[in-house]
Amino acid sequence: QAEIWSVFIAILRKSVRNLQACTDVSLIEHVLHRLARAETVVADLLIDMLGVLASYSITVKELKLLFGAMKAVKDKWPRHSAKLLNVLRQMPQRNGPDVFFSFPGRKGS
Repeated sequence: QAEIWSVFIAILRKSVRNLQACTDVSLIEHVLHRLARAETVVADLLIDMLGVLASYSITVKELKLLFGAMKAVKDKWPRHSAKLLNVLRQMPQRNGPDVFFSFPGRKGS
């Protein structure tokens, strides 16, 4: 499973269109819901992917979910909170164009 996520992250980094497709399906939201029950190695890769996706685009709802994933429960931080802080640090570091137009070739796009 870890190898598949590693390849997926590499694919995301290669193309703005791939990042846009992941944004369209709200992948950040899905990853944050899966993170709590993921194994440690897979969770590290998911957090790495969150950094890539969040540096491209993140909605207010997704940002609230990210903060919620770091929220302490009964005075104890969730196990991935420190790593999720790195995602916040990566967000302003953009590697690509300021504007991107996607013309997928469908009617009405």
